[in-house]
Amino acid sequence: MSTQITSKIKPGLALCLSIVFGTGTSGQPQSFLNQAASGASIRGRADLPWQRPLTEDAIWKKSMKDGLEFYRGGDYLQAINSFQSAVKRAKLQKLIPECLTGSLYQLGLSYQRADKLLEAECTWRELLALDKTSSSHPDVMRAYLNLASLYEKLNRLPAAESMYKRLLAIEEQSLGSDNPEIARSLNDLAAFYERNQRQKEALALYSRILQIKEVNIPNRKCDPYVATITYRLAKRYLENQELEKAKGLFQKAIDCRRLYPGRHSIDLADAVMGMGQCYAARGENYQAEKLLLESLAMRIDSLGPKDQQIATVSSIVGQFYLSIGQNTKALAFFTKSLQIAEQLLGPSDPGLASHLLSVAKAQEKLGSYGQAEQNFNRVIALSQSNTFPAKLRKAVAFRSLANVYVIQNRFPVALEYLTNSLEIFRTLNHPEVVSIQQQLKALSRYTSLKTDDLESSQAALPLAQTLIDSDENVAALAILNRAIAKTASNDQALLVRLLLRQATVYQKLGKLSQAETSAKQAQSIVLAKQGQNCLSMAGPCITLARLYSCQSKTKQAAANYETALRLYERHSHPDTSILAKEYASMLKRTTPGVNSAKPKEDRPSDRPSSL
Repeated sequence: MSTQITSKIKPGLALCLSIVFGTGTSGQPQSFLNQAASGASIRGRADLPWQRPLTEDAIWKKSMKDGLEFYRGGDYLQAINSFQSAVKRAKLQKLIPECLTGSLYQLGLSYQRADKLLEAECTWRELLALDKTSSSHPDVMRAYLNLASLYEKLNRLPAAESMYKRLLAIEEQSLGSDNPEIARSLNDLAAFYERNQRQKEALALYSRILQIKEVNIPNRKCDPYVATITYRLAKRYLENQELEKAKGLFQKAIDCRRLYPGRHSIDLADAVMGMGQCYAARGENYQAEKLLLESLAMRIDSLGPKDQQIATVSSIVGQFYLSIGQNTKALAFFTKSLQIAEQLLGPSDPGLASHLLSVAKAQEKLGSYGQAEQNFNRVIALSQSNTFPAKLRKAVAFRSLANVYVIQNRFPVALEYLTNSLEIFRTLNHPEVVSIQQQLKALSRYTSLKTDDLESSQAALPLAQTLIDSDENVAALAILNRAIAKTASNDQALLVRLLLRQATVYQKLGKLSQAETSAKQAQSIVLAKQGQNCLSMAGPCITLARLYSCQSKTKQAAANYETALRLYERHSHPDTSILAKEYASMLKRTTPGVNSAKPKEDRPSDRPSSL
């Protein structure tokens, strides 16, 4: 869009209405009217057209005037009748082309607002048929956008993509591929790719927008639009776990948005929150906490303490605390989020379900099983619609309730709720179906065995592992504790495996001293029964090495890795090279001066050794 015309969009709207309603030009120069009607390579974005040609045809003017009044009043069916009359008049009298494009554009909008999608599509296509003579006319340009939006709504995604690309091609041909005015079309196409999970294409387009803008505005320190695109690009890199790129772009967006206080304060809060999420993904929890809380405080300053955005960001902060094991803080932020949502929506609104789900998860981790059960049931009661989000929340609540009942040793009820969860996940074609099937199979076997049977302790291992894989560590710990209590004097090999699995769960829950106690107890059993040179000693050593490594106790971790490696090598274990790489990765991460030319290491497994 040319800079000259862009700056006159609002005066152009007033001029358009003055022409249609017959109130004169209000002193606007005739040269601007001619320029607005000339078909420059621009596109307006307002619902009502901001330009209309000067015409003396009274019938066309009256039809347009009536249509615009009905449209502004929300009576779209009457607007359709008026704009149909205007289209017929423009064709019959062979009025100048801008009369027909303007009439068709308003008719298409009215059809779309009245949810007459087939008629809207036909109208937009008729308008686009004028492409050969009026492709650069604003109404034609906007028709591509509206038709793309319509196709997206109808899930005709290839057709929608074609419209976005056609609009971009027209602007590139008219303005050049490096003109900054094509950024809006690039952004439309990138946003389409984002909405349809095509992140690679979106990233490429956002990068191109930044390159065009930086070339064309070299003397400006920053630009709000550039900051917005930089932020979106950073979000995509964060989702792809390209954390270094994301961090640099978030910082650039923050620096730019700090130059534009006031109306850009929420945008700045978004960028600060993105940086906080980036630090959280890198495991730098102190910086992450600081930035997330700063973002929340900025929103409260701008919006007040009871805005919907405050509820959303409070929930994000709560999720951060939940992920690092600070469950009490997590519950406080989830409760705050729920309270704001209840005040805004009321106690029975389905929108509360996601907030209740978070509160119940935190209560479960804190051992408040009665309150968690009550809130999970509220989630189910509020999630009765057939939408994908409602069904997903209901399925998650059923599964969470099943795990609460596992913790309480109420296994038949747990089986019932887990089955309900599986049925819903199946209707959603959700990838969780496989893990729930495995958990259901393990739980069914465990429940069918006698509680005093040693076989039930053996069945506890696969059940606990399915719970660990689903991050249901509290339920896994309950199963393991029960099995360990029954196995102490019966089967020491099984007891060692249970203790090592217990150590893994304790580590995931942040209970490091208990994890060390369990691993050392397993080590003592193996030492007393088989001696220090048996292969079974490697399992406790690996578990302890990983535990010490996460605490940066490098010497203790190294000693246990070396013992385990010695045993693996002596017994020609097939995983010797994998363990060696894991040990080298730990040294590289924690010890200065270690050769950085070594190959990239595999991340250590969360699973304990099966030995």
